[in-house]
Amino acid sequence: MRLLRFDFQNKRWIQLFTDSQLDRFKNLSDLLDKEAARKNLGLYDKFYTKDDLRNGTYPNTIHNSTIIQDEHGQLLSQADRTSWNNKVDKPLINNDTPDVDRLTEGQYHVSPSTGNLTLRINGQLRDFGIRTKTGRANFAGAGREVKIEHGCLNGAGEKLAPRHIEIQCITNPSGGVGETWVHSDETYVYIGNGGSYTGAFNYTIFY
Repeated sequence: MRLLRFDFQNKRWIQLFTDSQLDRFKNLSDLLDKEAARKNLGLYDKFYTKDDLRNGTYPNTIHNSTIIQDEHGQLLSQADRTSWNNKVDKPLINNDTPDVDRLTEGQYHVSPSTGNLTLRINGQLRDFGIRTKTGRANFAGAGREVKIEHGCLNGAGEKLAPRHIEIQCITNPSGGVGETWVHSDETYVYIGNGGSYTGAFNYTIFY
């Protein structure tokens, strides 16, 4: 087969390519025989089939040491895979105090005895979610406060001030409670009332 171009100025046909030249420009779909196509294009040193790669036909050529890595593409290490696998779907569950060195980045620690949920972020332990404590005490009355040691701790076992406190009378105080107020620090919750009522109340501490 030949490829010709007509020269209108000189009124003649000019041959552009011969059969042998055209063969070099065939792609893989031009030949039914894949081996013939690869041979035709001279790809034996540059082209590998999926079977070649899967079967390790060229172990000395296709190797991770020959792959160039940069910020756009890098091979995964076992440490990378372990870090990604040890996340929300693989928490560390025990009643020990959370240890940052025992958690991989993004991994949770769950304490069944306390319900504490701790997450490692950027090499530090962070509490996650809201926990509660409940109890019962008596109003002091007449503008005084009752002091309750709450014992709230974060995931690292450090004292923690509550985020919110709710109180509720157990029986009808018949209007004797008066104004109520609540404040707290890292050790105690202080609950006061302005009326004469000194009956019991339930409290819930959120931290």
